[in-house]
Amino acid sequence: MNPIIESLNRYAAANRWSVGGGPARHLSAGQLEFPVLWHEPLALTGKIGRNEGFLTYKMSFLLLDRGDESESPENIRQRLENQSLGIIRTLENHARVRDVRLIACKPAESSLTRYGETAITVSIEVDIFFHHPITQA
Repeated sequence: MNPIIESLNRYAAANRWSVGGGPARHLSAGQLEFPVLWHEPLALTGKIGRNEGFLTYKMSFLLLDRGDESESPENIRQRLENQSLGIIRTLENHARVRDVRLIACKPAESSLTRYGETAITVSIEVDIFFHHPITQA
């Protein structure tokens, strides 16, 4: 499994988040249990090295939560931003991850689903180590 997806799943399980993936337009297609960590497909954007080196992936993930009735959307957004930093720390602690760069953390302008949740989109770049043994032809 890709170490990025593995780390997202580990974080979600440890913090009791529902996890899903795919294009963001698929968010509203099914039943959601909040809070939700939704990752969009990874994009391989770079490679350094031949048989070993680094792969660079660019990705976005969304954090969605409805909070409770007494919590303001601004407080929910702040909590989601803090959660995003926890996810980045989890990624950084994976043995195959070399570097994680936060590109942007942007609040959604409106609800992304029919549930009226508060959401943020986090865009990152991640460098991971790869090693492919040389095979004899």
